[in-house]
Amino acid sequence: MKDTVDTPVDLTEGTLPKDADARFEELNGSCVVIPKGHYCYTALGFKRDEAGGPPRMRIKACPYHAVDPDQPEQRSGYCAKLKAGDWEEEGTRLLWDMTKECDVNYPDWEEDDELEADLQKLRTEVSGET
Repeated sequence: MKDTVDTPVDLTEGTLPKDADARFEELNGSCVVIPKGHYCYTALGFKRDEAGGPPRMRIKACPYHAVDPDQPEQRSGYCAKLKAGDWEEEGTRLLWDMTKECDVNYPDWEEDDELEADLQKLRTEVSGET
């Protein structure tokens, strides 16, 4: 998967687990590159659809997130930090949807207020209201 993409995106065309593992090794497993928040990406804002469709959210994906195209869509997520995938019996369950399971840079309750403020800003941007 490209580092920055517009959603909705076909995650079956993303980074493969072997590529995420290689990036994990290349970055020496650094946690600094893992996005803050609840997801395996950082939201960068919205891009209006020139054809009049819904706006698309621009994201920067975690370098350790991957998708195994040989697995069913809702069991295809993989995390190189955890060395686990959604398809494994004792693996993860929500990585296919880019929901974070590693708990790295995960917000505490005080940071949730900041996230809510960011979310409200994004809502305003999408609606065009000031």
